[in-house]
Amino acid sequence: MLVEKLYTCIEHKGLRRYLYQIIHRTVEYGGNYREITQGISRDCFLSPIFGALYLKVLDELFTKFNGYYIRYMDDILIMTKTRWQNRKAIKLMNECFSQLKVEQHPDKTFIGRIEKGFDFLGYHFSREPLHVANITIKKHAERIIRLYEQQKTKKATSEEMALVLGLYVKRWRRWCGAKCSFYALSLYRRGVCF
Repeated sequence: MLVEKLYTCIEHKGLRRYLYQIIHRTVEYGGNYREITQGISRDCFLSPIFGALYLKVLDELFTKFNGYYIRYMDDILIMTKTRWQNRKAIKLMNECFSQLKVEQHPDKTFIGRIEKGFDFLGYHFSREPLHVANITIKKHAERIIRLYEQQKTKKATSEEMALVLGLYVKRWRRWCGAKCSFYALSLYRRGVCF
């Protein structure tokens, strides 16, 4: 299905062949070879582009929707003001996902009132001021421990370790301070969110 979408968007034959090779590949693990004919590797530099092309249909579907819709990669937020709009959004999304053969992750799907609060892109949204989600803080702490252990394994000096950990913490704090540009969310303070 992804290959078909790519072929409708890309006319250059050489580029089509290259993309075909990325999708249809052979991988080796522990001396065993396995042919992959579906999907792309998680760390592939083309993943974001493929995802954008694949979910373009969903983006186009929600351009005419009377509500707030935002998608970053495969993270989607839809906010509505009424229960009727919410039901329509759920129906549209389910129909689109069915056509694309995409499934919602049950642990990452929230349908309910904003008062209950929800996490999106590492932040916690509720009637309270926007703040970093608890799971994000937990993952940050785990990442610091992993970085420390990696540096320890490399026998890094205390200066090298401080530099690596310091840069990571600095970037993370900068990200935390950014708080994304979710100005439009204030328009849906009383809304139902999906």
